[in-house]
Amino acid sequence: MASEKTTIAVGETNIDRAASAGMSTFTVQQPVLDGAFDNAGDIQGNLAPGSITDDRQPEFHGQGTPGDTIVIQDNGTEIGKARVGASGLWSFTPSTDMGEGLHAITLIARDASGNESAPSAPFNFEIDVTPPDASQLAITGVLDTVGGITGNITSGAATDDARPLISGTSSGVPGHTVIVRVRDASGERELGRAVIGEHGNWTLQVDAPLASGQNMLRVYEVDVAGNETALTAPYRVTVNTEKPAAPVIESVFDDVGTPHMLLPGEVTDDARPTLSGTAPAKHTVQLYDGATYLGETVADARGNWSFTPTVALPEGPHNITATATDKIGNVSEPSGPFPLTTDYTAPAASDAVLSDDVGPVQGPIAHGSVTDDSTPTYAGNAEPNTTVVIYDHGKEIGRTQTNGAGDWTFTPTVPLTIGQHIRINSGDFERLDGGLGIDTLVMDGKSMHIDLSALGMKVQGFEKFDLGAGGNTLALSASDVLAGGVRDMVTADGKVQMLVNGANGDVDLLGGSDGWTQGGNTTVGDVTYSVYTNLAGTAELLVEDKVHVTIM
Repeated sequence: MASEKTTIAVGETNIDRAASAGMSTFTVQQPVLDGAFDNAGDIQGNLAPGSITDDRQPEFHGQGTPGDTIVIQDNGTEIGKARVGASGLWSFTPSTDMGEGLHAITLIARDASGNESAPSAPFNFEIDVTPPDASQLAITGVLDTVGGITGNITSGAATDDARPLISGTSSGVPGHTVIVRVRDASGERELGRAVIGEHGNWTLQVDAPLASGQNMLRVYEVDVAGNETALTAPYRVTVNTEKPAAPVIESVFDDVGTPHMLLPGEVTDDARPTLSGTAPAKHTVQLYDGATYLGETVADARGNWSFTPTVALPEGPHNITATATDKIGNVSEPSGPFPLTTDYTAPAASDAVLSDDVGPVQGPIAHGSVTDDSTPTYAGNAEPNTTVVIYDHGKEIGRTQTNGAGDWTFTPTVPLTIGQHIRINSGDFERLDGGLGIDTLVMDGKSMHIDLSALGMKVQGFEKFDLGAGGNTLALSASDVLAGGVRDMVTADGKVQMLVNGANGDVDLLGGSDGWTQGGNTTVGDVTYSVYTNLAGTAELLVEDKVHVTIM
């Protein structure tokens, strides 16, 4: 039978009534599910459709017709009812835990007459109360990026980095949260949170600095539902940011030329002077020239250290400082500076004038001339504030200091020996004659060879020979000594004597009809000589001990 719909007016109210098979029904308004609320765990709040929650008794709420009863179904099964209040709102919280897994909540509204609405659209969500797998959750590294010593800090070690990078692993799902907690002397707190990435790795850059002293780090993992793992085993690091005491540069040793300790500000010709000082024991001492790193050494158990640069210091002024670094990388303030200047350039040879102030003829002494002044005054100009060394036949006879303008003067305290000093720098000469007196032939060249026996009368009148420093050679026989020497010139023993000086070089003693024997040593004017005598015992040659002698 077709249904018949009639309208009955009661007062001012219209009531729709349908008659069908003798029964009357009303259309019931479909209820609305506004959402669900999670009240459990660390992650709480409104649940969006399709979300995951660890709350097994979430609160559902929505709207309906005042007075209607809302029937709540989960996957088609009724789990409870709620009454719509006068405001049109309703809420429902299950009295028993809902099962873990997927849920689809639908609603049916039922009026007082028992009429029911069509079911609402499903509200889908998932309940997950299983904690993440923590089998591989761990802190695997704490990275120090501060100070002189950087790298990973193993558990139980110390660091000077109060904001290290913490990293670790997990078997959790990418997107899960790792919460890092720290316990220090002030208590325990959350240090920060990291999100698990691909392959289960995670990192946390510490923002608020770790406290000085021991810090115990532990982590736990939270999934999107708010399920938490237990805390991991502790990873301990000790933070120490206290700077060591600054080292002290106590001495700088120059071992080139005349070895001596340098004074601050002194000029040195040592390109690699040795620095020594003190620092905290077992600390690494770094040496700097201004901002240039020179190298490092380690202080011993008593705090003593020394350092010699492996690379020569460039010529010029230097300001040497040192820092000390402890085993975890804390660096001290720089030491006080030690200033010095390196100078490797020899000063230019001085222009000098030799002056005679004795007897009737006085004034400048020309090169090669004769003077009766055995202590002539030498004067000239050289590099300011340097030492001028004066030599006679290669032997130092004195020193003097230039002034700020470079001027200097020198007068020998010991009279010069009588005789000429003739200098040659090659064997290219026609004839050399020293004349009367005790005269010296000075060989200024290099690798020169003078053979008195071969030259004969081309070289005469010289009782002394100076081989210089050029590796020169003098060859002579006993006959040459007897012909050109002077009896008792150096020592009173009745023999005819000649004398040979030199910083190096060679003397070849020619045999001929009369050979040579080597005697002992003798000292003349603070110079040691080896004494050679001919077989006849009439000639004697004194050779400075720096010169090599070969008896031919």
